[in-house]
Amino acid sequence: MYTFYHTNGYYNVRTGINDPEIDKMIEEARSITDVPQREALYRQIAERAMDQASSS
Repeated sequence: MYTFYHTNGYYNVRTGINDPEIDKMIEEARSITDVPQREALYRQIAERAMDQASSS
């Protein structure tokens, strides 16, 4: 997730996503050790990223 969707991610140049809320969500997810909680947050990140991609 970080690599593709975070503003500082390596492939962000290709995805073009620049969303401080996604950055915040990714950083939070990386610190969560509870797998179901982390997966739920990653799903939200993916949905938000897809919404942005489809509106571009």
